[in-house]
Amino acid sequence: SKKAAHTKVMEILEELSPERIKKEAGVSKLTPLRKSRYYEVYEEKFEKFENWFESGRFMESFLREFEKNCQKISF
Repeated sequence: SKKAAHTKVMEILEELSPERIKKEAGVSKLTPLRKSRYYEVYEEKFEKFENWFESGRFMESFLREFEKNCQKISF
């Protein structure tokens, strides 16, 4: 369903949000050293999502969200 896909994609976008990464990296002003740390955090997050997708957990999560939305509609 569109809603289930939207929910999962929004979770990904929130996790990869530059503001969230800055916060988690402890970066307020982006000096070259801080940019490096910012990028390291991004790489870690990207690897996490790539593994999540390739392992099939993304599809499981998507299908759970889809089923939940279908149940809401059927009631």
